[in-house]
Amino acid sequence: MPSIARKGWHRVRSSVAGEVTPRVGAEVDRVETHLIEAIDRLQASIDRLQSVADALAGSLAVMRREMADLQDTVAVQSDVQAQTTELFGRLIQSASNRLDEIEAPLAAAKPHVDG
Repeated sequence: MPSIARKGWHRVRSSVAGEVTPRVGAEVDRVETHLIEAIDRLQASIDRLQSVADALAGSLAVMRREMADLQDTVAVQSDVQAQTTELFGRLIQSASNRLDEIEAPLAAAKPHVDG
């Protein structure tokens, strides 16, 4: 009996293996294809993200240069404003001194009117 069971088992195993192996192989191929497609999509997404990151890095570098230029411009304008304010102060003081010089003799020469 064991010999008959063994022969039957070998037949079943052979027939099942003959049916299962192609189905399993097809399923493995389908899963492998799906995984390869998913990996390709992921790689494409990574490539797009890398391109965006590179573009952002370039933009950031440009912005840093522009900020440095702007800081230099602001520093120069601040210095020019300080110099202009100082010059206007000197001009006002000079004009005030000249006006005092002109007004002093006029005030001395002006007759007093008592009323």
